[in-house]
Amino acid sequence: MERLMVRTNLGLFAAALVGTGLLTPPGTAQEHFDALSLRVDATSGRTSLVGTTDARAADGVAIVAVENGALRTLGAASAGPDGAFAWVVPGRAFGSVDRIGAVWAGAGGAASWSSRRLPGRNPAAPLAAPPPVRSVIVTEFMKDPAAVSDTRGEWVEVHNRGASPIDLDGWTLRDDGSNRTVLAAPGGAGVVPGYGFLVLGRSDDPLANGGVRVGVTYSGFTLSNGADEIVLEAPGGFEIDRVDYGDGPLWPDDAGRSVSLARSAWGTDLALNPSSWCSGSSPLPAGDQGTPGAVNDACGG
Repeated sequence: MERLMVRTNLGLFAAALVGTGLLTPPGTAQEHFDALSLRVDATSGRTSLVGTTDARAADGVAIVAVENGALRTLGAASAGPDGAFAWVVPGRAFGSVDRIGAVWAGAGGAASWSSRRLPGRNPAAPLAAPPPVRSVIVTEFMKDPAAVSDTRGEWVEVHNRGASPIDLDGWTLRDDGSNRTVLAAPGGAGVVPGYGFLVLGRSDDPLANGGVRVGVTYSGFTLSNGADEIVLEAPGGFEIDRVDYGDGPLWPDDAGRSVSLARSAWGTDLALNPSSWCSGSSPLPAGDQGTPGAVNDACGG
C-alpha cells in the first residue's frame, strides 16, 4: 500500500538526526500521510522530493531511506518560513531505495515524518524509445464514489492497446493544475500486459476502496467531481494520453458510477467527444458501479 503505517522510534529533533546513520532514538514520531511528492524536471533530468513540514519555521529536514522499519540518513534539506522544502534525489537512489522519507521537528518540538515509495527509475530521464501516443489510454475512471470516500474510492483504469507489455513505473499522472503524482511501481507492479488493463487508485485495500482490485496506488492526485483533466505522461514528459472531462450535462455525472469510454472510441479522436463516454453499470462489491480492470460496459446498451 502507498500509505505505509510504520511506527518508528524518533524522539529527537530533525536537525539532530542528520548524519547519524541508522535512526533508533526513543520516542514515537507522528506520521503525516500524503505530505511528500516528486517534482520532475525533464529539462534538467532532475527529480526532487518536495513537501511541507507542519512546523512552519526554518527548520532542518532529514531525508532518509526507510528500510525494514528503520531509517538511514540520505541527506538534509532546509524548510523555508512556509515550511516548504525540496531535495534533489540522486540518480543512484532509483532502483536501490524502495521508500524515501523526511523527518523534521514538528510543532512543540515533537518529531514528525512522512514517506513515499520511489519508482525504480528516474522519472525525469526520458525513455530510450517513448511509447507512441495513445499506446496506453485511459478507458474508465471513478471520480465520485458513493459507497466509500473519495480519498479511498477514486481510481483510473488504463489499457495497453498493443501486444507488448508496458511498464508504468516512473510515469506521471497529472491534471493541468497542481495535482500530479509519479507512479512508483518497481519490480513489475506497474506493468500493463499486452491488450490488458491496469487500475491505478488511491487505495489498494478492497475493504476501504469499494471492492476494487487496484494494481498501483498513488497520492498527490485527485479527481475533481466537476471538470478536470487526466493526463498520462511517460518519463521525460512525453504525453501519451489525456482526458478532459466536464461536469455534465454532456458528460456522465452520476455519483457512485464510473465514467466509461465506449470501446469503439478507444485510441481514436472519438474519445474527445463526451458522447463516447457513459456511466458504468456493472455492480461493484460495495454498491458502486463500474468495471475496473475489465472490458467496459457497453455504452447505450
